[in-house]
Amino acid sequence: MPILNWKKIYLTISLIIGIALFFIIIESFGGLKKSFSAVSEAGWISILIFAALFSLTLIGPAISWYMLMRSEKMPVKLLTVLKANFMGFPINFITPSLFLGSEPLKVYYISHVHKIPKRKILATIIVSKFQELGAVLLTMVIALGIALWKLNINERQETLLVISMVIIGSIFLLALYTFAGHLKPIAKIVYLISKLGIAKKKLSKLESRIDDMEKMIHYTFTKNKMSLFKSQLVMFISPAGVFIRPLIFFIMIKQPTLSIAALSVIYLVTNIINILPLTPGGLGFLEGGMLGIFTLIGLKETQANTFSILIRTSDIILIALGIWLIIHLGLKAVAKRTVKLNGKKKK
Repeated sequence: MPILNWKKIYLTISLIIGIALFFIIIESFGGLKKSFSAVSEAGWISILIFAALFSLTLIGPAISWYMLMRSEKMPVKLLTVLKANFMGFPINFITPSLFLGSEPLKVYYISHVHKIPKRKILATIIVSKFQELGAVLLTMVIALGIALWKLNINERQETLLVISMVIIGSIFLLALYTFAGHLKPIAKIVYLISKLGIAKKKLSKLESRIDDMEKMIHYTFTKNKMSLFKSQLVMFISPAGVFIRPLIFFIMIKQPTLSIAALSVIYLVTNIINILPLTPGGLGFLEGGMLGIFTLIGLKETQANTFSILIRTSDIILIALGIWLIIHLGLKAVAKRTVKLNGKKKK
């Protein structure tokens, strides 16, 4: 069976499972009617404000990436980078991680608009992705410390949180070391594959390009340290937006605000699910995680469900905006190729 068919089958099954889990969890704990009624009572203005706050996860990385590219003397415009990030959201939503997947579309669009070599753009986007994950992981470590210090978490929950952080952090640090240390991981993988006789001619043509790109990545990591530092600071806009979302939510529903410890543990669970989702956008798993955490810190099941529904409403708004931009800018074919490429990688 063709690879694309396996991709469609995987996405269809995972989407069905995610949607089913979403409705089962909300209906079983608190009920759909109460949860949707609570969202309705918040009003569309509150929902749009929540969605705007949600979009900081796209705006912060876009500004940081823009700063990186400008430090490399690339004549890009901030509006172009913002459009690229918003177009990438629908693709990222259905890929293995909410942080990765749409890079080919972004690189193509910016290269097409500003006539910049794709390799040069790709080098900065790889560095930017490390910065984004670094900002998330650093705030997760801080949040974990606060949660363990302030909350009465049982030994099993504590172990699960710590192990999850150690695994995610170890993978990140290993990948960072290989790129920042100029160990040329991509070039070496390509070389090994070509030695096995797989697509030898095609890969031999790519080797010099990959080598140039990895040199650019190393340069961005090591030579423009002040620019890297400034863009890294801006990158914290994204985790800050995620961290304060529950706080804004409780203000919207006119309930007592949450403690820093409660915000910390909600932030931890949200990001663990976002980094390692098993369904598109973590559908079903995010709702289950929020239900468990809200219950753990003494909040109501209906509040957890309402919060989850607001997150999904924001997802829908941003997915619709991203798809509209893709169609409006004539990039449907590029987006389809990007999704197909992700399917091949997944297989």
